[in-house]
Amino acid sequence: MFVKRVNKNNIHSIKIIEVDEFRPFISDLHSLTLSNFTNVYFIMCNYNSNHFCSRSFQIFGCIEPLLIFSAVKKRRAEYLAGRVVSMFALKLSGQNNVQVMIGEGRSPVWPEGVRGSITHTDDRACAIVGVSDQYQYIGVDCEKIISAETAVEIVQVILNSTERRRINKRTEEFAFLVTLVFSAKEAIFKALYPHVKKYFDFYAVELIQLCLKSDFIIFKLQKSLTPSLQKGMKFQLYFTFDQTHITTWLIT
Repeated sequence: MFVKRVNKNNIHSIKIIEVDEFRPFISDLHSLTLSNFTNVYFIMCNYNSNHFCSRSFQIFGCIEPLLIFSAVKKRRAEYLAGRVVSMFALKLSGQNNVQVMIGEGRSPVWPEGVRGSITHTDDRACAIVGVSDQYQYIGVDCEKIISAETAVEIVQVILNSTERRRINKRTEEFAFLVTLVFSAKEAIFKALYPHVKKYFDFYAVELIQLCLKSDFIIFKLQKSLTPSLQKGMKFQLYFTFDQTHITTWLIT
């Protein structure tokens, strides 16, 4: 695997939040201060769905929507983990005891005055919240780094021919980069969907610049999505990673 270092270039500081009362379902709950943004609150945790039980929502004081109640255990666990980190992020922003419910397209419904985004894998969850009069688009995505075999199987679905040429030059990093681009495009979708209110595919944005030294990645819209999201508009995302996961975020 390419990943040889733990990267925190875009993170100014990490504060551990004690969660002894939430174990063993939630562990390693952290508040991250991002280097390039103010009035943004980023919470990340690890969780173990094997320790999810019928009382878990009650323990965390979270409302379980009927749509989630009828889902399989894994889906209920990941939903709860996402709502736990969102509650902590909202609390840091000054919004206490606020529930983030499910809205149109199953996207989160945020309280007035903030924008936010939630992401999860099968063992990690993150949420970012920002002040709405300061930020228009916020999206975060976390992915497990895929294998080289999986990268080959999915690359043509995620990257257009121009993007594939850009990353094929970095053969040692191929699986890492496919995961990174996939995660970044997911973060863009999460940031833009509340404004676009319709689905758009991976080809709607194109990778135009990638800097692994400074850990940012830039995309350009390939088609107009709304009057304010026009073809040619550029988005710069940042990312962090460890040995197993990549997390990307768009805040603008």
